[in-house]
Amino acid sequence: MDHPSDEILKRFATGKASREERGAVVAHLLHGCPQCARRLRALMNPPLVADSYDAIFERFDGDLLDRLEIAFSPLERPASPPLPPPSGRPRGRPDSRGRAARGSRPARRPAGFPWGY
Repeated sequence: MDHPSDEILKRFATGKASREERGAVVAHLLHGCPQCARRLRALMNPPLVADSYDAIFERFDGDLLDRLEIAFSPLERPASPPLPPPSGRPRGRPDSRGRAARGSRPARRPAGFPWGY
């Protein structure tokens, strides 16, 4: 089995491989080569360098975090009074014709009522 070179795998991992190189690498990986799969995985997920963020954190203003917390903390507001418990009445008021508010059911009319609706 002919393995792709490290240079071709690097170009493949960074998206810079030619169409022919991509086709060859994909075909090779589809045949199930575990060595090249491991090499490609290592190229695509390089190990993190432990000291890579130290310089950034050294420049970080320690007071900045405190100022951000103060700026974005919720304002101290007095508690609003509790809401009254819901009543059995429908919300809203009857309209000018005496019909009940929206969302409530009209009263049931007795049988034989002279006019319907």
